[in-house]
Amino acid sequence: MPSTEPTRNVKPSVAQLIRWSKLWISLPPDARAAIVNSRPGQLHNAHRAIRRRWAWAVYLAGAVFFCQSHALTTKKLYQLSLRTLINYLQDRPVADITITDLRRYMAYLRSDYVPHRVSSSTRKNTPLSSAAIDNHWKCLRSFFRWATDELKIPNPAENLARPHYQDPQIIPYSAEEVAALIQAAEFYRITRGEKVVAKQRPTGKRNRAIVLTLLDTGIRIGECCRLKVANVLLEGSEIQIQPFSTGRKTKPRTIPLGKATRLALWRYITSQSDLDPAHLLFGMGTESMHRLILSIGKWAHYQAVGELLTALKGRQ
Repeated sequence: MPSTEPTRNVKPSVAQLIRWSKLWISLPPDARAAIVNSRPGQLHNAHRAIRRRWAWAVYLAGAVFFCQSHALTTKKLYQLSLRTLINYLQDRPVADITITDLRRYMAYLRSDYVPHRVSSSTRKNTPLSSAAIDNHWKCLRSFFRWATDELKIPNPAENLARPHYQDPQIIPYSAEEVAALIQAAEFYRITRGEKVVAKQRPTGKRNRAIVLTLLDTGIRIGECCRLKVANVLLEGSEIQIQPFSTGRKTKPRTIPLGKATRLALWRYITSQSDLDPAHLLFGMGTESMHRLILSIGKWAHYQAVGELLTALKGRQ
């Protein structure tokens, strides 16, 4: 049980979210209803830390459905969306939120809200994309669906119109662009006098295997990160994709490998002396792999690689 009462400015860590969600889930329905509908002064001391605060309710609810079936990237995305909602609506009881409030919030995201991005981002100080706004809409629907079931309140997001959004068209790479990406993934160039010499990167074999696997199979970045050594069937020239979470996005399937990809995976696997069949093939998270691919695109002087990999990442 947290020892201090939360305020609207509280910024709990992911670990705190998990602890609080377990505490909330452990309470009987009557206790939850009393916490939601009572003023802080009317609560038992043991329940003061879960008082009826808009920000607290959002974080708590977020933690509840974060801990069920969502992927890690979805958890982070919803946490960010809920923080943005808190900053816009301030300290509002959940039951007082109306569809008008949510429509104004969606309009705010389209026109006035400028997200905080890292200084190196090419989209710094630019508005949210249509895909990002659509993700905020999904978060609202998930949260208020939970609030309706758990807190027995009307659902103001039930008739909230979904933003118009269309997946961007992905332009296939040319043979020259693919060659440049593979070269940049495995080698870097140094100048010695008047000569330019190509040197292999310490992680060159791994990088080459990652790039060829993504290009050859079309799997998502999340799926590539979750590949295990045992999922690579070199004798049959194929990889096995295992279901993940609810299986709505990542479904079990077997994908054939081209000759170049099979050779790159064989060279990488045989170069690792401590790889166990149960280990992750590349040992990277989605964020790390995304940054790697963006870096490879820059090394190859091909900026559009970021657009493709961002799309792949968003469909993990």
